[in-house]
Amino acid sequence: MDYVTEFLELGRNNSENRSFNGRVMAKRDFGKIIFMTLKDQSGSMQIAFQKNTLEDSFQRYGEINVGDIIEVTGTPFKTKKGTKTLNVSKGKIVSSCLVPFPDKYNGLSRKNGQQNRGLELAINDSTMSLFRRRNDIMRELRQFLYKENFQEVDTGILQPVTNTSMSSEFKTYSNFFNRDLFLRKTPELRLKQLLVGGLENIFEIGKNFRNEGISKVYHPEFTILELYKNRANYKDVLDLTIRLLTHLNEMVYCPSSNPTEVEQIYLYDFISSQTGINPHAATIDKLKSAIDPTILKKYEGNEENIKGLYIYDVFRTLLKKHSDRNLVLHGIPKEISVLGKTFDDEPSLVEEFRYFVKGNIICNGITELTDYKEQERRIEQQARTFGKTLDRNDDQFLELLKIGLPPCAGIGLGLEKTLMVYLETDDIRDVIYYPL
Repeated sequence: MDYVTEFLELGRNNSENRSFNGRVMAKRDFGKIIFMTLKDQSGSMQIAFQKNTLEDSFQRYGEINVGDIIEVTGTPFKTKKGTKTLNVSKGKIVSSCLVPFPDKYNGLSRKNGQQNRGLELAINDSTMSLFRRRNDIMRELRQFLYKENFQEVDTGILQPVTNTSMSSEFKTYSNFFNRDLFLRKTPELRLKQLLVGGLENIFEIGKNFRNEGISKVYHPEFTILELYKNRANYKDVLDLTIRLLTHLNEMVYCPSSNPTEVEQIYLYDFISSQTGINPHAATIDKLKSAIDPTILKKYEGNEENIKGLYIYDVFRTLLKKHSDRNLVLHGIPKEISVLGKTFDDEPSLVEEFRYFVKGNIICNGITELTDYKEQERRIEQQARTFGKTLDRNDDQFLELLKIGLPPCAGIGLGLEKTLMVYLETDDIRDVIYYPL
């Protein structure tokens, strides 16, 4: 039990000597008595030094400074104002603070706190509470998956090849192998290799890296829960996602944006109802007219191969207008989601959901494509559209499908994005211990 919690739970008439330690956060000298505020990770408690009750071993209490870590022994009592206080009889300075300690009330700026997290935790109770809740969420997330009979695996960070996604990678160099290595952008390929090998229902929680910009909702080093469930489709893993979020609501905290209260929408129906445009019949120019100019891009290729990209950009435009809603989008154009199985009755869309909480995506889930020839065609087409040269990793992935990938569905849950929801902050750096 934490020291402060233990102290606050002591009975009203408890006169037994108790020992505590923590950091001194405040000091108030009234001559014959000095009050100090002592803090550990569970909170703060008040202690008092009275000259006539101190043992000789701790008569130098006046030398204690704000920021020092001390160990004290004494008995609890209540002040005239009813504040539970420890009447100190003896103690010692465990570690001295040798620099001026930041003012508890003015504290650090948000930026300085993000860059000096240890000091921020020491002086800011709300930051300490936030990160304790963060740790609770991570623990409960794992416990939920264990109870669902998933196995946790570790596929490694350094990889000899990059992957098929269009994002930029971080590159490093191995002196031993005398070659470049890459920080992974996703563990997907290696997880699927484990599925080919016979493992079922697996997940990994780990760092991924994309060599791109930083914003309030994006960080180049981020944490993903990637999970694969055998003999399942995207609706099965959507159900799993909602049950996971419900578990977090019940076991940790239910935020005001309650992510389990969602509206189910379907891509073509949503665009048609909001814009009057029929995505099936619309021309590229018609689609462009409905796209926010700030996100409008020019895609190369014939209309058949790029139309889905513009359709999704129409949705992205609409999403901005509905950022006050929690939405689960069903169906993603196959030009965007090249690794997913298409709907039997709508071959232009992939069986994929994307989970948005107040305009920000926290998760996507997909029925994985296992058809080798279809996967090869789509990867080659994506490379042409985005001007990418196919690399060895693309070949590895296709070779994997030749061996035979079991029918399965997967999800990718962005943990920082999810933590932003549960910790109710609008800045991704607030939920990262040491952001860049």
